Amino acid sequence: MKRLFPLLAAFVFATPAMSGPFETALDHLAQGHSSKAVAQFQLAAGTGHAEAQFNLAVMLAKGDGILQDDQDALFWAWRARMSGVKRAVTLVDYLNTRLPADSALITGTSLELAYSDLFQNGNAKAALAIGRVHNEIYPERNVEMAYKWFTIAAALDVKFAKAFREAVSYELNAVQRSSVQTQAKSTLILWCLENAGSNDLCSVLHANAE
Repeated sequence: MKRLFPLLAAFVFATPAMSGPFETALDHLAQGHSSKAVAQFQLAAGTGHAEAQFNLAVMLAKGDGILQDDQDALFWAWRARMSGVKRAVTLVDYLNTRLPADSALITGTSLELAYSDLFQNGNAKAALAIGRVHNEIYPERNVEMAYKWFTIAAALDVKFAKAFREAVSYELNAVQRSSVQTQAKSTLILWCLENAGSNDLCSVLHANAE
């Protein structure tokens, strides 16, 4: 675990611009109150704070202020990675060496549930994350599901989604692509109905459906 300490230390000395759970966690950590820091990191991580997700993953991996749990650490490391924390890539790779082979299925299932809930509540970026779960995390890639969610994310203008969509589209034949595009449209129409006014695309879909 020695090489994990620098990953966490980078945030300990960050200068907070405003007060919140993450900044409170850093204060607790600087004072040596690891358990209190973990509690605040959990609060911030749950709201999608990328750096809090990463720090929580590190503390779970180290067993610092919380019971050591590589599986939960991997979950939060992936959340941080999906949120754009580059150092989370190294942490994910490290944790994968500490876990049994079936951990990929557990992690993938947990992440898909978490991001599906976010998507249903109007978070468009979660669509890209769901696609990545199917493309990168599950032990057996599901290219059709990955393409479906990348297609939805691209339609919602999620950053990088078009590149992900095009990368996997070449692995599908014309019939598969057409079928998945129909599925994606149905899913997106339902999402628009539940999240009225959340995206300009929804207005277009509603207009075309009338």
